[in-house]
Amino acid sequence: MSNGSNHGNPAVVIRAPGAWHGHAVCVLTAVLCAAPAAAQDSGGGRETGTWASRGILQLGVRAPATAARSEAFRRDLFAAGEPVRTPPAEEALLAAVQRGHADAVRAAVSAGASPNGRDASGRMVLLLATRAGAAPLVRVLLEAGADPNVKSDGTLPLMAAVRANRWDICRLLVRAGARVDAKDDAGTPAVNTAAALGFTRIVADLADAGARLDQRGREGWPPLVMAARGGHVDAAAALLDRGADVNVTGKDSFAPLYWAVYRRDAAMVALLVKRGAQVGTLSVESLQ
Repeated sequence: MSNGSNHGNPAVVIRAPGAWHGHAVCVLTAVLCAAPAAAQDSGGGRETGTWASRGILQLGVRAPATAARSEAFRRDLFAAGEPVRTPPAEEALLAAVQRGHADAVRAAVSAGASPNGRDASGRMVLLLATRAGAAPLVRVLLEAGADPNVKSDGTLPLMAAVRANRWDICRLLVRAGARVDAKDDAGTPAVNTAAALGFTRIVADLADAGARLDQRGREGWPPLVMAARGGHVDAAAALLDRGADVNVTGKDSFAPLYWAVYRRDAAMVALLVKRGAQVGTLSVESLQ
């Protein structure tokens, strides 16, 4: 740790161990705008305490000449006006994820940062990378041992990827052990959400990975009913191709064909009838 100056203000430069292609993996410069709260202890000069409440953190990846300030990083790192001291490698990982630097993420993990780290708001870095749609970062974190089944900020990474229609990230998470039948806080399974939104590729991938096609969330509808209600013909076909019951009913006892007729969705009606839907008393001719 070395002292320096920045426009007359005392600064502390923290260098995380390790290197990447011959460069320092990160340089963390805490520019203290007020006198630092740290003090020298009597056992050899090691700093103790916290940074001053007006401290501003600047971080550069691969030791750039001038470290750019990140407002988002400061909001996440500093809590309620007084910063929380975080190990340098953890700071480097958080900043690298927020800036989208996969190589810097790898370097921070190599330097000792936990791939299951969280920001000051409790959000896992894996969730942050997923929400950002950063598949390379998600891959690096998972390869480093990030747990895809840990919930933070009220959701799981898989659910976040499903809602964003990021089939590529869904595949990475599932291959890393994400539970395919996981539910969101509303009790809706991932495959049901994908079917309701018409995200065919995710529906197919989750079904292929073993997601149950008869499960219902709190709303009481199985995936095929949700696809029919939304008019998502391709998603419905993907479910039927993978064994979904064409005559399955929801909480209201209505089968997918009912909703197709109700919506006057000729394409959906044709698909369901072709796959064996029981017409019963429904007036399919009314669609013509």
